[in-house]
Amino acid sequence: MLRCATFLCAWLGFSLATAQEPDPAQDARVRILLLGDSISMGYHNTVAEMLGDAYHVVRPTRPNGKNFENCEGTTKGVQELERWLALEGGNWDVIHFNFGLHDLKRVHPETRRNSTDPSHPRQAELDTYIEQLTRIVDRLQQENARLIFATTTPVPEGVRPYRENTDVVKYNFAAFELMWVRGIEMNDLYSKVLLSLDEYQRPKDVHFTPEGSAFLGRCVVQSVLGKNALLLNAHAEEEPWKLNRESFIRKLENALENGMPTEGNEGIEDRERRQIAIDRQAAMTRRLLKQALAPAWGRIGERGEGDLVAMAGAAEKVRTLQREGYSIEHLLIDSRPGMRIPAHLYLPDPEKFPPPWAGVLVPCGHTYEGKSAHDYQRGGMHLARHGMAALVYDPLDQGERIQAPKDDDSRQQHWGTTSHNIVGGQSRLLGWSQGGLEAWDGMRCVDYLAGRPDIDAERLGICGQSGGGTQTAQLFAIDERLKAAAPACYITSLGALARTIGPQDDEQNLDGQARHQLDHGSYLLARTPAPFLICAAQDDFFSIEGTRETFRRVRAVYEAYGAADHAQLVVAEGGHQWGEVLVSATVAFLAKHLDDREIEVEWSNEVPMSPEEARVTPRGQVVWMEGERTIYDFIREHAQQLKLGRDERSGRSAFVPELMDGPMYEWEWSQVRRGSSSLRLVRRFAEMGATRTTSLWMDDAALVLMHGEDRRDENEESDPAPAWMLIGAGASTAARPAAAPGTVYFVDPVCSGDLTPTDRAWYGSFGPAGTDGAYGVLLGRSLLGRQVAQILAFAAQQPGKETLAATGLPALAAAHAYALAPELFTAEHAIELPFASWEDLFGYGAYRDALAFVVPEALLWYDLSDLLVRE
Repeated sequence: MLRCATFLCAWLGFSLATAQEPDPAQDARVRILLLGDSISMGYHNTVAEMLGDAYHVVRPTRPNGKNFENCEGTTKGVQELERWLALEGGNWDVIHFNFGLHDLKRVHPETRRNSTDPSHPRQAELDTYIEQLTRIVDRLQQENARLIFATTTPVPEGVRPYRENTDVVKYNFAAFELMWVRGIEMNDLYSKVLLSLDEYQRPKDVHFTPEGSAFLGRCVVQSVLGKNALLLNAHAEEEPWKLNRESFIRKLENALENGMPTEGNEGIEDRERRQIAIDRQAAMTRRLLKQALAPAWGRIGERGEGDLVAMAGAAEKVRTLQREGYSIEHLLIDSRPGMRIPAHLYLPDPEKFPPPWAGVLVPCGHTYEGKSAHDYQRGGMHLARHGMAALVYDPLDQGERIQAPKDDDSRQQHWGTTSHNIVGGQSRLLGWSQGGLEAWDGMRCVDYLAGRPDIDAERLGICGQSGGGTQTAQLFAIDERLKAAAPACYITSLGALARTIGPQDDEQNLDGQARHQLDHGSYLLARTPAPFLICAAQDDFFSIEGTRETFRRVRAVYEAYGAADHAQLVVAEGGHQWGEVLVSATVAFLAKHLDDREIEVEWSNEVPMSPEEARVTPRGQVVWMEGERTIYDFIREHAQQLKLGRDERSGRSAFVPELMDGPMYEWEWSQVRRGSSSLRLVRRFAEMGATRTTSLWMDDAALVLMHGEDRRDENEESDPAPAWMLIGAGASTAARPAAAPGTVYFVDPVCSGDLTPTDRAWYGSFGPAGTDGAYGVLLGRSLLGRQVAQILAFAAQQPGKETLAATGLPALAAAHAYALAPELFTAEHAIELPFASWEDLFGYGAYRDALAFVVPEALLWYDLSDLLVRE
């Protein structure tokens, strides 16, 4: 009873007075033994200080009794374990232990001294490590103590003695399997510190800075405290959702930190070998960008098949307008069956500039008028007047290509960025992306240019501003037919965006982009050494500091390649616009690199066409033409095809890629559960939980707010009925469900309940969670998956099964948790989904706040109706 009272006092923030070193059997403090190598020596003091007087933290010391002893590897562990367990009389409540870092280091085969030779054996090869670790675990399980095994922390390159991080993963994996079988908790220090190594780990050293050791110490404290864990000082934060936002931004920055080289393969002296290395890296970046643009589309960046081969380059010429020094063809270019792209093709005067001409693709930025906006008309006109053909076309939901126009005019129901976000969120459920859809259209337009006899298919380029700059960068990266590019008012860096205006509209946020270390500069490095010109504005809302830093780093690679003159930057005064300075620089740049001509641009403010003259379609919108289909039609049709595929599978897999936090180890996933409509996950052994008062706790993803309301009968030792977990209802204010008979845990995962952000994404398309949802996309870890991981982590720490309850958007996470880990919850639930199927989100009138929580590729594998069905 005394020990229980001490636990309660620790929860409430005070401690009982105790003697300095009492008899262990009478010690009211929680007795904790830390066993580990020099990494644990580094975090020991942090653990002892954070736990305070209610806990007695012990580790082995040297004979002088003052300096910590390094427990080293399993070889020493087997020899010394009895001595360590007997320290200060034993009687441990918790033993937190780790072995591995010494086991996998290389040693001389004869002297057994540390070695820097990678051909030398490890101190304990993997089979020996597991055999000795098993002996240690056998002995530890004879103690009446809670056991926690910590995974070995990462090993950087260049450490002495020689170690390999691939060995760390192998040894951790093998240790996990042993702990899994034995039912021993895991403290996954490897994963928790992995994305912060640049900040916390010393260069070329397995050890950590004081800040890094303190971070690991906090992780150990959370592990040791288990269901009693408090995030210390969290209550001082008036708006705790901001801590989550900062967590996402830091993860983004850490993931991208080494994504682009600061110098280009400088370690390779021979230029030819250096160029080969850069070429290989560029090819890998192109492949990753194609996958990120449309992981399940399959043909982005490649030529189409079947009907699409016949369509490639197909177009209808509506009419031609003649202007002084150039002409303008009005075109409808085939994109997909039943979908055409309105476009203007500006052609040079053939007498002044004999064909074949260089061809330039000009995707438009976000304007109501699309290709007919004055800036894009002037851009096409100046390219044609200076000897190059320019194809200016309408992207989805711009100009004459609005996908949900009003009946009475050509204005769309939603502004362009909003429409792109709606389509992007819906298409992500299919494994598509808004960026991939736009890239597809751009490639069909490149097909058209390349197929014209009066345009040279070997001299194609691309330029565009704002949203058109995004398309320019992305299409240039994946379509090698484009020989030069000039993106305007877009290129900066994801980190600079995060620290200024935040993530932008959906085509700019590719799935897993940051996790694969693909920043804005990657679009340009993917085509090294193809010429590019970054056009920027000094006062743009796209950070000019990020632009300059990205240019510096990309140019360093071009210099290493021997093509420094192919990497150019021009900065105009003023804000976000494609005016005289940037357009003139673009025209001169493309003339040089496509035509090998040095020119001076003669500028004109002329606007070639009135709105009526610029119209390509009869009524002003292509969707009003007979036989035309919208992108919403294509999304619905493809969803139905996926449904047929799911229904026809025998023993189908219900595995959902990227639902949870991206796995650091293979052991975190159960790949398939055959013949089942439910979803399974080998859950992470997270060490966090709840208190009986409102508190915050943190896992490696984000904060969670929790309030526990104990309705236990005073005469009962435990609850007479299963506890309820009410998800996302507002932990500090939510009312107890009338049907809940006992304890209720009010749990608010990230971006729900009291942790719902109070700001909004600037474009306002995805509701309060829009910004964090975009970070989830960039990091390749869905926001919904983070919520589910937190629910499972909490549930795993409770002694029995809980009944899950949720309504509204938080019910999505609750339903996924219910399906992924049925062993943690009662079969009965009180989950009310906000809609019955992912397909209910389709259409231009979508439930936009829900789009921040979609799971990439979900409809390839399951629908919401599968989640709440138990066999």
